[in-house]
Amino acid sequence: RSERLAEFGLHVANSQANFCWISLAPANSEGVEASAVEEEVMRGLLERKVLVRAGSALGKPGALRVTCGTPEENLRFLGAMEELLTERRSDIPVARRSVASRLARYLR
Repeated sequence: RSERLAEFGLHVANSQANFCWISLAPANSEGVEASAVEEEVMRGLLERKVLVRAGSALGKPGALRVTCGTPEENLRFLGAMEELLTERRSDIPVARRSVASRLARYLR
């Protein structure tokens, strides 16, 4: 899974546990708060019925804590992330377009 996430330009921390940390946005990138990027990704995953832990809830804003699941669950997560990266801006409500477009830049 980490290789596929790296293809998206995401940093996945090495882990010996049944979960991994995924950094979504570099600190202070273009003035966008890491927590805003995290919130947008969390919202998109929830809409796709994919549950992960928000990094900010665990003291690591701008990251996700993702449990390594079954192969099917892992593929579902990767598919949802890919959808988030390729989602058309026109499908996003006007109030969210700015964050979503910046999110797409960070996650590529």
